[in-house]
Amino acid sequence: NNLIVAPAVVPRNGYLSFEWVPVTGSRVERNIVVSHPEGGLALSEKMRKEQTAGGPKLESIELDKNLYFHPTDPHWMDEHLLRMRVVGKEKASLVGDPLFVDPASGDFSFQSGSPAVALGIEPLDVSKMGRQD
Repeated sequence: NNLIVAPAVVPRNGYLSFEWVPVTGSRVERNIVVSHPEGGLALSEKMRKEQTAGGPKLESIELDKNLYFHPTDPHWMDEHLLRMRVVGKEKASLVGDPLFVDPASGDFSFQSGSPAVALGIEPLDVSKMGRQD
């Protein structure tokens, strides 16, 4: 249950990047990724330059019930979702606006009709994050 929302720059290695080592058995579920207007990779697998085998493979991760959104490109995730669904991953994941109430003011709860609720994603109360003293 993570929110990755409109970063200031396009992440060089993906919004969620798996690097160098196998990630078999990892779970990436119930996350919201709202892209930078220029897009970028939502998820990536990266080996070291000299590495030829043994790196991370998205196919070895449990991926599902994620929500992806690009503010202007509704086809931003088409290639990724097609690739993953062929191998049985991301079957319930969706592309759509999470319908946050007021993210500019830190309110990441969901408006009525948000696809996040259908995926079982819980809103984050950011007022409980950070130092509390």
